[in-house]
Amino acid sequence: MSDAKTRERNAAHPCIKEELYRSVVEDQTEVIVRFRADGTFLFVNEAYCRLFGRRADELIGKKWQPLAFAEDLPHIEAQLATLSPSNPVVVIENRSHAASGELPWMQFVNRAFYDAQGNLTEIQAVGRDITERKRVEEELRASEARFRAIFENSPVGVLFTAPNGRVYSANPAACEILGRTEEEICRLGRHGLVDPQTPNLAGLLAERLRTGKVHAQLTYVRADGSRFPADTASVVFDTPEGPRTCTIIQDVSEREAAAERIRNFSRRLLAIREEEKQRVSAVLHHDLGSMSVGVGARLQAAEEDLLSGQPERANAALRECRRLFDESVQRLKSVAMDLRPADLDVLGLPAALRQHFAQVSRAVALRIRYDDATHGAVIDPELETPLFRVAQECLNNVIKHAEAKRVRVRLAMGKRGMELAITDDGKGFDPGLPAGHSGGMGLRALREMLQGQGGELFIDSTPGQGTRIRAVFPQSRTST
Repeated sequence: MSDAKTRERNAAHPCIKEELYRSVVEDQTEVIVRFRADGTFLFVNEAYCRLFGRRADELIGKKWQPLAFAEDLPHIEAQLATLSPSNPVVVIENRSHAASGELPWMQFVNRAFYDAQGNLTEIQAVGRDITERKRVEEELRASEARFRAIFENSPVGVLFTAPNGRVYSANPAACEILGRTEEEICRLGRHGLVDPQTPNLAGLLAERLRTGKVHAQLTYVRADGSRFPADTASVVFDTPEGPRTCTIIQDVSEREAAAERIRNFSRRLLAIREEEKQRVSAVLHHDLGSMSVGVGARLQAAEEDLLSGQPERANAALRECRRLFDESVQRLKSVAMDLRPADLDVLGLPAALRQHFAQVSRAVALRIRYDDATHGAVIDPELETPLFRVAQECLNNVIKHAEAKRVRVRLAMGKRGMELAITDDGKGFDPGLPAGHSGGMGLRALREMLQGQGGELFIDSTPGQGTRIRAVFPQSRTST
């Protein structure tokens, strides 16, 4: 009975329902609007009016399309066209022209109403401002794009993994380093990529589990089975899916090889120093020592001759002393020149080379043509000694092994830097032969010396066709 009375009261007072509806929608902070299928406004609440800076009477009877951002209209209309009696609700996100002049992003929940024949009578849209959400989403997309760009273009390998060793993704650098595709890397995981014989691997994994990070050198296995050392840094971070790890790997094979070359060079340098000490010791002991003994014997003989009244014999002994003394002085100068040519400090490299070549030409039957093409360039003092040593050693090799008649030496500032070239017309040799077979022990030492100074040694020789040797220091080691 009470339900029947309620229906009668509602039927008798339809305005009560309308007022109740209006009071509800007007108090909403969300915008509410009703419009016909062609977009003509039937109702707008106060929140809608505030958003667009219009009164309700200015909007009723007008269409909503001019208030929407023009670029979004095709999308809005396409979405509204999907409404049907079986699909009466569609959610649309679009920009609108607000009264402030801004273009806030709005999300509208659109509900369509149909008559008994299934004809669309009106649409009610309830909207809310989602500008902040869109801003956060855009920043997130930009952040993801930046991360993806870094991930894809990083020169070091990057792997995203799980603590249990599973690999989820690998960047191109990691694929190149490991010699595998990303699919292969993900399929193999850590257990198929890291050499299980890597020292203290279990301890390193335990350290990462305990501290959340680890940095060490691990040994990896390429697709061809070769093993290589890689500097590895791995950190653990939390995600909604559980803990994940970011692992960065960098192939240090070249670095290790360079370190080994430096160690070999250091050992070779120490050996050369010891050889030089032994050579100087031998010169002082044998050559100068024997000369000193000879001088002493001649002086004693001269003294005895004078006491016995034989001045002529005494004079002859003194002349022999003078000869031995002069020879000792020349020998000492030669040793000093080998240790550090004094002319370098006084004259500079170009003039010191010219004087050295003149001395060699006078001592042996060898024609040396010297071209100074430095054009006044200032040579790094640290490069003068190694360049002079190259010239010395190359000329020694020519004299001892080449059987050459002519040598051309050219010192120049070229495109690559300072260059010293020595060319002879001798019998040449095969640079590919072991050092002992090509007379190249000295050349190997020269190459190591130049590499230690940042330079390079180039050898071009063919049996029967002479030899050309170039010592080059990069432009960064020279100045003008």
